[in-house]
Amino acid sequence: KIVDGSGLSRYNLATTSWLSDALIYIDKFTPLRNYMAVPDVGTLSKRLRHLHGALWAKTGTLNGVSSLSGYIQTYKNKELVFSVIIMNFNKKPSVIKGYEDEIIDKLRDM
Repeated sequence: KIVDGSGLSRYNLATTSWLSDALIYIDKFTPLRNYMAVPDVGTLSKRLRHLHGALWAKTGTLNGVSSLSGYIQTYKNKELVFSVIIMNFNKKPSVIKGYEDEIIDKLRDM
């Protein structure tokens, strides 16, 4: 039973490993990325615009918690599944989102 629909878990019911495994599993049966946010759309409307066409993701935000999980196409045409959860931060959410974006940029370079 999945109870954390935002992509986050205040009760540690969803780990980054579980989220990544779920994305890999679901991708075998359905084109999940067709339902995910892309740069310039939805929750990624002002983020990672330079990755349009190479990033499909789901964001999640709770007070003091931020996440980003999805698929990215690298410059070497490898497809990666990723999940980032940053918790218990004391900075502005925009700063944390910036950290997430930096991580995604590094994944793109792989």
